[in-house]
Amino acid sequence: MEDVSTILTTTLLNTKRASIFLDVTPQTLLRWVHEGKVPAVRIGQRKYLYSRKSLEALVDSGKINN
Repeated sequence: MEDVSTILTTTLLNTKRASIFLDVTPQTLLRWVHEGKVPAVRIGQRKYLYSRKSLEALVDSGKINN
């Protein structure tokens, strides 16, 4: 399991780390990206990066429940 302190200090998160941060499965996170609920930057054909600050803002706004 990944050290949570590493996730909390990282600016950009990959799908695995972002899903741990939000306490959801990677599949749920990717579904939210495709539904437009979570902002992400697509890198290549299959990888996404997520701004930790954007994810925090979504959680704080109540749009994403974790």
